[in-house]
Amino acid sequence: MRARSLALTALTLTIGIALWTSSVRADLANPAWFNPAWHYRVPITIPAAAAVNSTVVVNVNFSTLLTQLGINAGSVDFDELSPRVVRPNGATVATQEFNDRVFNNTLDAANNGSGEVRFLLQDAAAAGTYYLYFDITGNGVKPANPATPINGNFEQSAGNVPTSWVRSALNAGGAQNNEVYRTALTATTSVAAGCSTSTTTVANGPVNNGAVASGEAWALLGYRDNCEDGASGNETIRLARDIAVPGGAAAGNLTFNFQVQGWDGITNASNYDWFVFYVNGTPVTHTALGINNAPSPQLVIEASRLGRNGYSSGYRDHGWKLATLNLAAFAGTTINFRIEARFSSSDNSYRSWVKIDDVAWSIQNATLGSPQGFGANVQAPNDTAVTAASVLTVGQPVVLRVAVDATTTSVRADVYDDNSTLVAANRLLFDDGTHGDAVAGDRIFTNDGSVPADPTYVILATDPQGSAWRVRAFARDASVSSSGAANNGLVLRPGLPTAPVQANYFNIDEQVFSVVFTRLEVTKTSTTVLDPINVAAQPKAIPGAWVQYSLNVVNRGPGSADSNTVVIVDALPASATALCVTAACSGAATPVVFDDTGSAIPTGLTFVYATHVSYSTDGVTFNHVPAPDAAGFDAAITHVRIAPAGPMLPPTVAGDPSFVLRYVVRVD
Repeated sequence: MRARSLALTALTLTIGIALWTSSVRADLANPAWFNPAWHYRVPITIPAAAAVNSTVVVNVNFSTLLTQLGINAGSVDFDELSPRVVRPNGATVATQEFNDRVFNNTLDAANNGSGEVRFLLQDAAAAGTYYLYFDITGNGVKPANPATPINGNFEQSAGNVPTSWVRSALNAGGAQNNEVYRTALTATTSVAAGCSTSTTTVANGPVNNGAVASGEAWALLGYRDNCEDGASGNETIRLARDIAVPGGAAAGNLTFNFQVQGWDGITNASNYDWFVFYVNGTPVTHTALGINNAPSPQLVIEASRLGRNGYSSGYRDHGWKLATLNLAAFAGTTINFRIEARFSSSDNSYRSWVKIDDVAWSIQNATLGSPQGFGANVQAPNDTAVTAASVLTVGQPVVLRVAVDATTTSVRADVYDDNSTLVAANRLLFDDGTHGDAVAGDRIFTNDGSVPADPTYVILATDPQGSAWRVRAFARDASVSSSGAANNGLVLRPGLPTAPVQANYFNIDEQVFSVVFTRLEVTKTSTTVLDPINVAAQPKAIPGAWVQYSLNVVNRGPGSADSNTVVIVDALPASATALCVTAACSGAATPVVFDDTGSAIPTGLTFVYATHVSYSTDGVTFNHVPAPDAAGFDAAITHVRIAPAGPMLPPTVAGDPSFVLRYVVRVD
């Protein structure tokens, strides 16, 4: 006999669980956030021509980036100490700098949210993406960048000391100049009389970049403020540094600006003062540096040196000049670049000096991608990106747990029911070892509802069931939103609407979960108990046979079935001619048997045949009074209804509650 389908009228409330499968957008950052003290970053697009040790330059308007993130740049203070370039492996770049006073190769106002970032590339392009991290002071002022600066433009110098450069001197008595200055473009200074010269006002500004200064810092070496002071003459003042040159075509050029000033210069092979640029201790070919020497007064430029033409009591300023050295011959090696001011031994008269600025090499100009904010990820209810959705039932609290990439002012959550109705708003989560939080200070915020003063939400019997319940978590920082105070602390995905939902913000995350009160599993089997020919000896399902139906009902949870709601209706198949309605044909004390003795745990149900079983001749009205024939069967019955009393209890760790219903039919 084939098992037949069941009509489960009162069990239509116990549905299977359909898990939410929509994509998750917020979550934690990928690649991982490099430091929780930082809150924003932007990917750096490095030119394909770059190689390890290339000098990567990118000009950044942080106010624009903040605006793209939905932050009111005029209402927050960009932290000039915050820029950090981070490698694909999450480590900060070893040699990097942020020049707040330089933007697009010109002097920039201080503290205006823009500047120039430079760093030495440490990875090949295949290694992944470099990121520039940045922040606002409201999220905590960052410490000074501990990385080694490039300081080719001297803007990163510590006072008057040229950081990353080595100063030295030979045969000098200490009166020489070899220091850094910070001045305006049109600055001048007065050189006092002495050393066979009169008091003179001289230009004292940085490089003139198209009528605009390229910055404010520059280096000076030679003798300007004092006369040459070596006991035996031949003073040599040096400024040097090592440079790792990229391999191949990325070697590029070494460029620098210099300005020769003073009264002394070159008169012959040994007299008097001049300047030399060295690589690895050997003078470069000065005549091959591409120096524009057309403007008057002209320099003497020889293969191994350059300087003023002769000397006199008349001061000369040769202006800023650009020198360019092709580094192809040094590709893939580390060189020592040295600038040297050389003074002859014949006298200590007629001072001369050189100013140096904007030393750069192997430049690669990068661009920026779209800025990003720190992420948040709901871990409870379950993260459906990694596991099945949480299933809750009546009386259970909604446990909230959210991991965040960065420090926050607060983490709060809203709970919506299956109809998208807000049922709990602004619930506070904790990262202090309370409220179910496992570890204080690990940026995993929790509220398990265990503290009455700080509730989450407890599922009610009147709540709708379904798989579209939702938690929306907000991990806010100290930013001010450009779309209103309600969105303060939220970091917008550039170009998206401002509605505060997961799809639009980096630091909002949402997770769905299911609310199911109970799920009853019903299986039906049949056994032939006798037939007219074989009686009970290996009976067959032939016309006139008696067949016993067994319905096994198991509560798979997670909750209990409400009291008096477990109702099973079975429609007899067309092949069944009658239903047994007396003990004579059932083989038991009652025609319908309720048996929960095999249940792993108590069911909570009670059963009385006379009260809990009813019959119908049409499947609609269950008030038929059985009229048994001589064998105990009623041929008029088409449906039987069984409704035990009480709630069916929920599963426990000991097992699932279950019961079996048995009754007999006669078949054609």
